[in-house]
Order: sequence, then C-alpha cells, then structure tokens
Amino acid sequence: MAEYYRNEVRTGLMVIICLGLLIFLITSVGDFHFFEKPYEIDILFSSVSKLEEAAPVTYAGNGIGKVVNIRILTPKERDKYCGLYGKKYNCEVTLQLNYGTHIEEDALPRIETMGFLGSKYINFSPGSEGQAFLKPGAKIVGLESIEMGTLMEEVQTKLHTLGQKVEELLDSSNRLVENADSMMMENREDIRSTVMEIKNSAENIESITKKIDDDIGDIMDNTKIFTAKIADKPNAIVWGYKDKTEHPSVERDLGKPADKRVAPSRTSPRVRESSDSSQNQGYIMGN
Repeated sequence: MAEYYRNEVRTGLMVIICLGLLIFLITSVGDFHFFEKPYEIDILFSSVSKLEEAAPVTYAGNGIGKVVNIRILTPKERDKYCGLYGKKYNCEVTLQLNYGTHIEEDALPRIETMGFLGSKYINFSPGSEGQAFLKPGAKIVGLESIEMGTLMEEVQTKLHTLGQKVEELLDSSNRLVENADSMMMENREDIRSTVMEIKNSAENIESITKKIDDDIGDIMDNTKIFTAKIADKPNAIVWGYKDKTEHPSVERDLGKPADKRVAPSRTSPRVRESSDSSQNQGYIMGN
C-alpha cells in the first residue's frame, strides 16, 4: 500500500514539473506578461476631437497601449489646471500603457487621424535624449489636434482673401491702362512732334556724317597724290606745290651766290605771278 502511494506521489510530481516547464517555455517564447502590470497616465486636452475609448496609443508609430477613460473636467478643475498650465483644458484622457514602456517627460502627445477620414488615436512624439521618464499616475498636457473641418475653413478663408487681393490687383491694372490711354490721347501731338524732332535730328546727323566722310575721302586722295609726287622725286626738297619745270631759272640759280643769281624779268608774267604768291608757297626742286 505504501509502495502505491509513493508511485502516485512520484507521478504527480512529474506532472507538476512538466506543467511548470511548459508554462515557462510558453511565457518565454510567446508574448505573455502574466506578472507584468501596465500603468496609467493622464493627458489634458482642450478638445478630444471625437476620440473614443479603446483607441490605440502609439509612440513614434509603435503601439504602446490604449485609451481606457475620457472624462470631462469640472469647472473647478478647469480653473485649477488653467492656473497651473496657463491654458484652459476641458477633457482628461486616461491612457493604459504597456509594462516596460518608457516615455520622456517632454514627449508631445497629439490626437491624430488614421488616414484621411479614419478613426482617432493618440501618438507620442519622442522627447529629448537624457530626459526622465514618465511615472505611473503622471499628468501631462497634450497638443491641439488639427480638425479637418477647421482646416478646410481656414483654407477657404485664405482663398477668399487671395481672391479679393487678385480682384484689387486687376482693378488697379485696369485703371493704370485707362490712365495710360488717356495720357497718350492728351499728349498725342507732343509725342508726335517729339518723334519728328528725333527723326530730323537723325537725318542731320546722317548728312553731317556723310559730309565728314566726303572730306576725309578728299584728304586721302590729296595725300595719295602728294605721296606719289614724293615717290617720283625721292631727292626733292619740298618748297611748295608747283613743279620745278615752271621755274627753270630758280633751279639754275639754286647753287649760286645770292649776288650772281639771275633776277627774274619784271616783264615775265610767270615770275611776276610767283612773286605775288604767298610766302608759304615754294617749289619742288630736284638735284
């Protein structure tokens, strides 16, 4: 009989040990937290923006808990929190966070929307590195959520204001064009006379330029003739513009003393013509 009880005890112990090992393996491999207790924190919002209980809570996009309670604050609590935080808050949202979740004290919670018109949830933006973590029962303030209706109203208001500005700009442009047309009509004669004066001035400048070109051409032609004469008589002495053949007596007496030179005849018309000429004229004489 005693042997029977000993076998039963051994069998029971083996079953208990196996069950313990099985539970240990399940809790180690699976995501079970039988001995890990979640904790709660409170967030103050001015408006919950259609947030509902059991809504998910995320930290940088990762799920860390859920919303367990949404409560409207009493007037006394509103005045209290307004004195503490300098702003009026109307709602208190209680979050249940998973065990082991660490959120910085300066992390910013905001009510956001899943998709364009999806359900609401609370998301924490990560705080600064090195900050202390929130403790169970902590109370923080949240950021205002962006309502789609409010956003559309703001966009509509901005577009209306922009349309008014565009209309004012178009009116100003039309008035400017009308004033410019009236000024053109009033000063049409003055503008026409001014254009005619500019045209006449341009014609005068063109004629002056043409005359200058002609004068320069004459000077160049004279220079070429003079250069050609010098080239024909490279040893000539320049006394003037007349050829030496017109004054053979001068060429003949050029190397003689002054008292032995032959005086030109007073009756000679050619010599008389040369004596009446200007002192600046001379003769081109060769060796």
